[in-house]
Amino acid sequence: MSMRVYSDCKLVYVCCLASFLSNPSLSFPPMSNPPENSSAFSDLMQRGTHAAFRDLEERFPLQSRKLSARLCTVCSALAHWSPVLAEAAYLPSLVFPFLLIFGPDELASLETVMTLYMYWGISWHASHPNVPLHLCTMFVDIVTLYDPNVASHCAKHDVSIGLLCWQMLSTMFSEICPRSVWLRVLDKLFTDFTHLSQVVLMVVAIVREVRGVILLADTQEKVVQSVRSQQSINMNNVLGYVKDMKANTPEKFFMALASKVVNMQHVEMEEKRAVKMSKLCVCTS
Repeated sequence: MSMRVYSDCKLVYVCCLASFLSNPSLSFPPMSNPPENSSAFSDLMQRGTHAAFRDLEERFPLQSRKLSARLCTVCSALAHWSPVLAEAAYLPSLVFPFLLIFGPDELASLETVMTLYMYWGISWHASHPNVPLHLCTMFVDIVTLYDPNVASHCAKHDVSIGLLCWQMLSTMFSEICPRSVWLRVLDKLFTDFTHLSQVVLMVVAIVREVRGVILLADTQEKVVQSVRSQQSINMNNVLGYVKDMKANTPEKFFMALASKVVNMQHVEMEEKRAVKMSKLCVCTS
């Protein structure tokens, strides 16, 4: 699928989606000019279920078979579009909430997730098959700047706050946010879509909002679970944190967003932590 599809007209599509998220009672978003590249979508569809998702129903069980089938279809199309996504364990969790929003319109779900990757996720797999270390390091630095107690508490239990933030970002907040909060989070992000720092600060803001839950977690497993289960979130507080950090965070903290250079000195340490966390995530999901 040509990347040119996801340019100006796609941004219009996302802005319209933001309008829809602000009014979730609507059945479908009031899109005036979505790309709707149905021919490219049909091409991806004709390739069938990707091998990586043939057992998706077992790994990501849903009560609705129709919903499960749509999830498999969109994940498979994304894997055909970008092969590295076939190895992205988080992909079903990222796609799922958009299926709930768009219902049977698989093309809308697919194009929306593609847009997220084109604007926000272009470097998510820069250190593949490892976690995106440049992002994790950035999260550690910013959380430490604004809430060193949370960062040190996580380190005490051998959990990287950077990996916790990545867990939240890679699932697009779908695990930690109740539906009403999730809609407001996406609404805020989509209305300021081209500013990557906004996404990063939203993650850190939610960490600050749920800091009490994290600090009460007295085991490694509970710390991980604190961002993998729905929490009580005051969105007004979150938006206040974002506004404050946007005004006061030095630009040097966002250097990783513009650079694709990965510091491989931390790969082994972070990979070991990632393996531990992935095992915990399986146990607690």
